[in-house]
Amino acid sequence: MLSMVITMKQQPFMHIGKLIKQKVKEQHRTSVWLAERLSCSRTNVYKIYDKKSIDTDVLFRISAILNFDFFSLYTEEICKGDCPMGQERKEIVPDWFACKPIRDNNSLESE
Repeated sequence: MLSMVITMKQQPFMHIGKLIKQKVKEQHRTSVWLAERLSCSRTNVYKIYDKKSIDTDVLFRISAILNFDFFSLYTEEICKGDCPMGQERKEIVPDWFACKPIRDNNSLESE
């Protein structure tokens, strides 16, 4: 039973590569477009789409390129308590941390 809990905690609670791919599609962009901005090949972009987790430096660059805060998706999951950290959530999120609704950066332009 204990090993099952440890395994669950090691699994990512969302697939960041699929979310990046979805955002590219929502913005009517192509993988070639993203590859050019990341200074990498289209094949590497496809590899990013397949990743369940990603290096924070790469995620930061993608967030800037797509004008969308992908880090906020992780924060939102922690605030909802839907991540595999379960009971440990209180240790990670201090009492003073106010969970706020996450907004798409693009929605700010319309205000």
